[in-house]
Amino acid sequence: MASTKKIAATYSPKLDLMAAHIKDFLQSNHNQQTTARAHKGIADFCYNNSDQFTASFLRQVGVDELSWDNLGAIPGEELLRSFYEQLAKLDGECVFLLKDTQHALEKYQAITDKGFGILVNRSFLQRDGGEDDYFTLVSLVYQSVKESRDVATLLDAYFAHFDRLTKNDRHFASKAKEVAEYVRAHTKSNAVVFVDLGFQFTFSLFCQAAIKKYSGNISADFYSLTAYPWLQKLFDGKYFSPRNEFALDAELQAIERYRKIISDRSVGALLGFAIGDALGFPAAGINATDIPKFLPNGITGFSDNSKHPYFSHLKAGQYTDNTSMLVLSAEHLVESGGFDVQKYADKLSRWYKQLQGNPLRERWLGPTATNALKKLVAIGDVGSSGSKTTQSCSAIYRVVPFSIYYRPFRRALREKLVLVTESSTAITHNSVISKTGAIISALIIGDLVNGVLPLTAVEAACKVVGRTNENGLLLDKIDDAMDNYKSNSIEWARKHFGTGSPVYQMLPLAIFIFLQYPEDFEKAVLEAANSYRDDTPEEQARMEKLTWEQQLLEAKGGNTDGIAGLVGAFVGAHIGIGSIPQELREVENADEIIKLGEKLI
Repeated sequence: MASTKKIAATYSPKLDLMAAHIKDFLQSNHNQQTTARAHKGIADFCYNNSDQFTASFLRQVGVDELSWDNLGAIPGEELLRSFYEQLAKLDGECVFLLKDTQHALEKYQAITDKGFGILVNRSFLQRDGGEDDYFTLVSLVYQSVKESRDVATLLDAYFAHFDRLTKNDRHFASKAKEVAEYVRAHTKSNAVVFVDLGFQFTFSLFCQAAIKKYSGNISADFYSLTAYPWLQKLFDGKYFSPRNEFALDAELQAIERYRKIISDRSVGALLGFAIGDALGFPAAGINATDIPKFLPNGITGFSDNSKHPYFSHLKAGQYTDNTSMLVLSAEHLVESGGFDVQKYADKLSRWYKQLQGNPLRERWLGPTATNALKKLVAIGDVGSSGSKTTQSCSAIYRVVPFSIYYRPFRRALREKLVLVTESSTAITHNSVISKTGAIISALIIGDLVNGVLPLTAVEAACKVVGRTNENGLLLDKIDDAMDNYKSNSIEWARKHFGTGSPVYQMLPLAIFIFLQYPEDFEKAVLEAANSYRDDTPEEQARMEKLTWEQQLLEAKGGNTDGIAGLVGAFVGAHIGIGSIPQELREVENADEIIKLGEKLI
């Protein structure tokens, strides 16, 4: 069997470790109640309740209450790798003691497929009527590792204790001795780590580690993947019979419910943005006085644009360039298996070249993106194409897929999401303020998909970016949104923050509306979509000198498509697609967007 050092070195090297967390846990008496149950102080590491074990890691990533709804806050792949890395530091080899987990592994690809260690069914070691001796055994083995003592010596001393116990206890001792013999025969070191993986904790490790269901003969498939003689002996039916189903239907239902929750939130974020974009664009750049001319009741749903002064050629439910570039970002991640700045820039360039006629009229591509992409096509230099002076928010829309693909489970992924967001944004919007807005938005959406509460997600995102002279105004306004959303109206917020395209207007207003209506998708996006442009006499006089195209680009306010799109992404990431009204799901290319959202997770 491969050593844990070799295993850790070859498993997903791109992921960061939680070594410090694991080390702290392994070296502490985490579950005092269980520790007290073990024999006379010899227990150094043991636990009983898998919920408590799982919850300890949930708390480390900011989730206070354990439930199936927020179990996804633990990234299985990361935690699994770091767990092995920490075990490798103990210079031992692993024997995994499984309880109900065995039944889960018969349905899902076994970790032993990657050569992680030996699997042992926990019931094999557990005596009838209690678990005290089982946990003492785990403690003894761990103690031997910590003290670099021969595991056989400690186990033999422990087994001698059973001479004074009952017949059932002696039967347990006999089985445990056989375990020790096989462990010693099939591992290279005397220091062997017994790791007890209860069902819920194991599931939290595996659920996001690309574990796939089997097809065909489940038992045969599982058997072929775990070829260790030690495990085969257990599987030959002498001690227990492998089961092809989960111990409880509720366990399978819990896994499927979890997967559905994460998928629904991810799809909800993408589709929510497209819906908000499509709802808001008919009012974009139009002042409150002119809105009744073609929208007598304002925005109440997908609009008939036949009387629109500029977008009469677009049908109800069609979206703008905002969503087009969001879809492009999602496609890039799926096609490339992650973010690649050059491939992403090339995809943006190809998309820009494909725009025929007037790209502004077709999908309303803004001036910052237009100029940057034109420059990118001309010189091909990703590093110099983006504007360093823009205050525009439009790069925010492109990063929604990144926030799903790189959901920030812990600091390493949070840092990865920040870097990817900054790199992708800089292609067109290379100013501090634009990049800050995009990073905050991406972090909020990623945390919401993970089940973080709305206000907590906003606070955490602002804390990550930190305050500087260049982004201070934006963070001040976001603070205003968090301080006032309970006590002030949306009309107050529109006047206070503004409704334009600058990041320091659009993002605080979107956050304010989201915090007011985090559970009501329709109400939130409609409030955002009806955030018309400034209608002061001074603004009207300035607009009269401009063409329609110029008005749409130069208007101070009325970024209704962008605001509604981002609000839709926030609420959709929080409550999922299942809470979005069916009539609003009829947005353009909904099926394609849903499929992309599912692929991103």
